[in-house]
Amino acid sequence: MTVEQQIRWALGLVLAVILVIVGISYWNTVELTKSEQLVQHTQEVGKEIELDFAAGGLIPGRVVWTKGTQFGVQFREKFNLKLLQQVAKPTPKGAKFMTPDYMKSDASAAK
Repeated sequence: MTVEQQIRWALGLVLAVILVIVGISYWNTVELTKSEQLVQHTQEVGKEIELDFAAGGLIPGRVVWTKGTQFGVQFREKFNLKLLQQVAKPTPKGAKFMTPDYMKSDASAAK
């Protein structure tokens, strides 16, 4: 393969990489625009919505304020905030925990 052919292959490869990057950038821009439109639609003040919290289920409320991509919701009814916490996985039987040295007090480290 001559030097000229190698240069052509290299330029072709660079052009192909640039085209892939342009395609990915375009796709990301389109998806971002769709997402922004969805957020704007969701955040209309006064709109009735349901927020889906994993442990708490669907909680109905109304949008009362918006600022950029943030919004505030007034819920119809009070609900237990602990439902929003992730459920801790139980510790398997026989599991042992060791306290790292830096967590031990000076008295226990001297032993």
